[in-house]
Amino acid sequence: MFKAKFSLFICIILCVQTVCAQDNQRFIDRLMMFAKLAGNIEYFSPTDQVAWANRYSGWDHIYINGIEMANKLHDEDTFTDSLIRIFKPLEPSLFVTDGKKIWSHAEHSQKSDLVISKQQIGLDLLSGTQRGFKSIRLNRRSEMSDIDLFEVPILNVEVPSNGKDRKVTIDIQYQVTDQQIKMALMKNWKTLHVRPLSSSDSTFELQFTIPADQSRIAIHALMDLDKKISVQIASFMIDGKKIALTSFDDGRQTDSLTFMRQMKISGNDSPLFEAQNQIGDTLHFALSKNVTASFPLAVYGDYEHTYPKATMDTYPYVKSSLQSRNDSKAIDNRWARLANVIRIWNVFRIAYVYNTFTDQEQDQLLRNTLSKMLNVSSSEDYYDTIWQMLAQYKDSHIFFSMDTIESAYKWIAPLTVMPLEGNFYIKKIHDKALASKVSIGDEVIAVDNKPIEEVTAKFKNRTSGSEANRMLRTSFFVLSGKEGSDVTLKLRNHKNNSVYEIVTKRTFQEQNIFQGSTFVQNRNNRLVDSNIYYFDYTQSGYTDTLLRFIDDPSKTVIFDLRGYISMQMLESSMISKLLRDTVVAKSMYGLQILSPDKKEFVSDNDTYIPENRGPKAQFFFLADASTQSAPESFLDIMKYGHIGKIIGTPTSGANGTINNLDLIGNTSVTFSGVKVLNSDGMQHHLIGVKPDYYIDYTLNDILSGRDPMLEKAISLAKERNIKSIN
Repeated sequence: MFKAKFSLFICIILCVQTVCAQDNQRFIDRLMMFAKLAGNIEYFSPTDQVAWANRYSGWDHIYINGIEMANKLHDEDTFTDSLIRIFKPLEPSLFVTDGKKIWSHAEHSQKSDLVISKQQIGLDLLSGTQRGFKSIRLNRRSEMSDIDLFEVPILNVEVPSNGKDRKVTIDIQYQVTDQQIKMALMKNWKTLHVRPLSSSDSTFELQFTIPADQSRIAIHALMDLDKKISVQIASFMIDGKKIALTSFDDGRQTDSLTFMRQMKISGNDSPLFEAQNQIGDTLHFALSKNVTASFPLAVYGDYEHTYPKATMDTYPYVKSSLQSRNDSKAIDNRWARLANVIRIWNVFRIAYVYNTFTDQEQDQLLRNTLSKMLNVSSSEDYYDTIWQMLAQYKDSHIFFSMDTIESAYKWIAPLTVMPLEGNFYIKKIHDKALASKVSIGDEVIAVDNKPIEEVTAKFKNRTSGSEANRMLRTSFFVLSGKEGSDVTLKLRNHKNNSVYEIVTKRTFQEQNIFQGSTFVQNRNNRLVDSNIYYFDYTQSGYTDTLLRFIDDPSKTVIFDLRGYISMQMLESSMISKLLRDTVVAKSMYGLQILSPDKKEFVSDNDTYIPENRGPKAQFFFLADASTQSAPESFLDIMKYGHIGKIIGTPTSGANGTINNLDLIGNTSVTFSGVKVLNSDGMQHHLIGVKPDYYIDYTLNDILSGRDPMLEKAISLAKERNIKSIN
């Protein structure tokens, strides 16, 4: 009897689990439909309504509403109808069918003189950084374009005060050659009114009443640099009396007593490139096995509307249960977590330049991640689930920023470890009290009673990119935890293989974790001998010795690029100083996007001209997996132009401009938004710049404190000096 009841209980449990699994699968099916429709309309629909949703940060709420509907509406037909309710107002020409039934007809559109369509270089994700990424609509102006406006003060003078309000009248003379130029008068950057400007010489009048307590008036013009616009003051009157001014700017500082206005004069965005979507171009895509959707990639419009017209006055989906996207607690919302997953997936399928997934593989990645996210129970589980997704894209420029988690891993034991062949060895000891307990070269085999393999897996799963880069980044965190927390380390003595344990506290922070794997104690710029100069390119600006050695053919300069180049050197003209001949190269490829299926990589030649064409010193360059991004560009030119020899291991293979996607919960994701090839046309991503002399570190190097890369460079330099003497 008992066995029968127990068997029945087990059957009930299994049935419940099966039903739950099936429900989750159907929920994910609906989320997939929503994800594809939301992403395509957000990034490719050219309507004013979609731009309106962007302007008012409505997409977060649209995503939350769509996900909530996917959870509530279990029937595909009912859910398809809800998708129409969400997206039809944004894209009136949306057409949806399952082959038997047309769920949404494309509304009839009237013709007009203007054609509105999208052009994109990468994706401008409205983070405010731009960094070369641009998303525009032809015959419209992007909100982000105002970042590039050039500000010019055209009036800054004292206004005589008699203790009364004063009426000021100003005639502004302007000249514009482009069509659709508008002037927006603003107060504290808020628009007061807008007026169009004709494309010929003309004048417009501004009238202000200046309060009695304000003694100065200032007007600044903000103008598009790519438009031919000029403005100047034609006349200036106070209370009807014309005032003759020798200068309309007396150069004095404005203050709280200044009557200030801004005058924005701008036009539509200029085309980013020649190719354009035309009327009739349509994006077709599948939402599920049965349901397909389409909408036009170009629509007619006038100066005020795109066609078909739609009103957003009562559109309800730009409000949701999400209170504040910048509140770290927002991520506790289950739907917000799913929304972030879908946002990442959409952006990466469109604009991640190293995306090699097929459509089926991309769909499966999203399905797997959504399935895992449904079972997430904590913020750290959420963090790790996002990282599991991001790791699949294999990009060292991928970082997922979530301060509520990362703040718990900013401090380490006062020891620096180095990865070698999958293991971690003590490289440096930062606390003298530990010097009698721990030896350089001892192997870490457990942290806080967890095997090093488990600890490694945890932090390695929070990285992306090449294997060498992932292990290097993992080494930064294997000893990490909360500030001041105890850490128990189990180590293996390098001399006798005995295992011992120490307990210390996490009281140390690396000042420059990206300064490479090198354990050389002295990275100061210095003379190795009278003819060889060592220069740490990652930390230094120019030195007199460096400049003197570069143009002396009897000398050798060893550049250490293990790490990231200092900002001072990034802005320098170092390449031109090392060249003898002009080098023309091509390595950076921007992604021009018209639709998911119409993308093209384009690049311009970069020309490097020598500062002088005289004889040069012999150059060596030290590199390893920590050599990433800008230093890789430098090394690529050195190799391509045969400027010197590279010694070490391949660089990180992570170069190009980084794009940034802000997410709900005060979190963000970065990724490579520009494709990079080495200048010889070969792959750079994950491979990097390969050395001419392959030299890697060994455990013996750690034990002896030797730097085999530097030693090789010095050896080659001395061989050359000996040959020159003979």
